[in-house]
Amino acid sequence: MKKIALTSISLLLACFSWSQNFAPEGSLWHYSYYDINPDVVSYATIESESDTVIDGTSCMKMLEVRRYINDTIDTQ
Repeated sequence: MKKIALTSISLLLACFSWSQNFAPEGSLWHYSYYDINPDVVSYATIESESDTVIDGTSCMKMLEVRRYINDTIDTQ
């Protein structure tokens, strides 16, 4: 009974605790990936732009920029 109560309390605390700010404004991540041609490596950056609210939930607006080998840039 003691283990069940302790596990229940731990789960409740985990569900209702505050999360960390994993993407402060201005954060920038760099990734490499293989697109259509497996011999060519393309690059992408993801940047945290600003705070926003979606359906009452506080979120971060993220911008992804893909850089291909022929120097064209695609923003999504």
